[in-house]
Amino acid sequence: MPAWFALLFLIAASGCSLSGKSSGGTSDSGFGNREDDGDDGRATIVITSVPNAADYVVAPAPFETVDVRTGAVSSDGAPIELLIKGAFPDSCTELHGTNQTRSGDELIVQLQARRPGNAMCATVMRPYRFYMTIEGAFTTGRYTLDLNGVRQVFEIN
Repeated sequence: MPAWFALLFLIAASGCSLSGKSSGGTSDSGFGNREDDGDDGRATIVITSVPNAADYVVAPAPFETVDVRTGAVSSDGAPIELLIKGAFPDSCTELHGTNQTRSGDELIVQLQARRPGNAMCATVMRPYRFYMTIEGAFTTGRYTLDLNGVRQVFEIN
């Protein structure tokens, strides 16, 4: 194979492997980055309201992972967002709402899902991704996140 052909092939291949990606690998890799419906098969979910919430069963949302993403640290501290990934167990379940409280170095987040009370739903795993902005700014230090009862420690440097 001629050397110029090999060089051309390497240049073309390297350009293809980086197109549309940030230096971290995916657009999900850093604070503020968003991925709509990515290569991992997860749909990006936003919470919508329903006309009559009493018609739904509300429970803690199932999730698999949570990534604490920190923005740039300023004199006021750093903004925080969560990238939560999970899967709904059926075709009817969707996110319902969030609640967050902060006490000292502990952040408690509740992520709720809803399902129609008397609906017949197909049993199918529906992977999702949800971005949640945390209120306030966080100064440097060590914090504990409690998401639906699952605790995780994170640090702001």
